[in-house]
Amino acid sequence: MPPKQESKQKRDWEAFFRAPERELKEGWVRSTRRKVEDVKKLFQRFIPLRSLSYIVPYVYSWIEELPVTDWMFWLRDEKFGLKMIEGFLIWYLDEHNLKKRQAFLTTARYFAMFCNEERGKEAPYTLKQKVKTVGF
Repeated sequence: MPPKQESKQKRDWEAFFRAPERELKEGWVRSTRRKVEDVKKLFQRFIPLRSLSYIVPYVYSWIEELPVTDWMFWLRDEKFGLKMIEGFLIWYLDEHNLKKRQAFLTTARYFAMFCNEERGKEAPYTLKQKVKTVGF
């Protein structure tokens, strides 16, 4: 004969909803925070290199246009796009001798977390889908 099951306690839902909300820790755990900060440093190293190769020689005969080397500039909505993301990830692959694909994908995830945090919002859904289809 199976053991007799104890009857479930009846939950007091009214008391549950009257109770104050639990305080949750905000932010990431220390190890995740460290990885995101590492990706931020990598991005800061990448931007000056990208800007040097992006120089437009002359807008007019007497003005040289030098692109912005401020890394925050490239995270703004009008500049934040597939080319910038793809460029950073290609640069990361070229600079680091990665032996496992999973290590690269993990860095790409931390890069996404970094971008979301710095921009104060998530990337548009269509951009996320395009990044997935690039196929690194």
